[in-house]
Amino acid sequence: MAHSINPNTNYTIVTLSVAIPTGDTAQCADHLNEVLRPLAMKGAIADYSLHGLKDTVAYVTGDQIEEGEMFTSVLETVQNTKYEVQHYTMCDGWINTWIVSDKDNTETPLQFDTEELARSDIDEFIQDMEDEIRRGERPADDGYGDDEFRIVPVTAASSM
Repeated sequence: MAHSINPNTNYTIVTLSVAIPTGDTAQCADHLNEVLRPLAMKGAIADYSLHGLKDTVAYVTGDQIEEGEMFTSVLETVQNTKYEVQHYTMCDGWINTWIVSDKDNTETPLQFDTEELARSDIDEFIQDMEDEIRRGERPADDGYGDDEFRIVPVTAASSM
């Protein structure tokens, strides 16, 4: 369906939380498309992105859930979530090898506020390695592949 974005027009952006009873990305997209299609037919513009699903459940409801309780819990979790880049090592498997030092030389694992910032850091790191190889500062077989890294959410409680 062609979009109906008009130039020089004011739009109101609404943030919406939707709980879809599935952890499957394709099923989530299908459900969202069904819900949003009537709005789009009336001229609304709907856009969404699915982050971090990868067949995992973001929140499991209890048997006595109260109105508003679920999204409050999800929002608290999201607000406290940081992201770390993990590198696959032969000895330890997936670990966070990216460390930052403060002014007292105390080392702490590097964590990012968003998944996008972590992804950007991986891309920059790989690009730096490719540049070093191209300049002859690093052997050609001493680079890194994108598949050697992953981004993992870490809640504030589990990162201390």
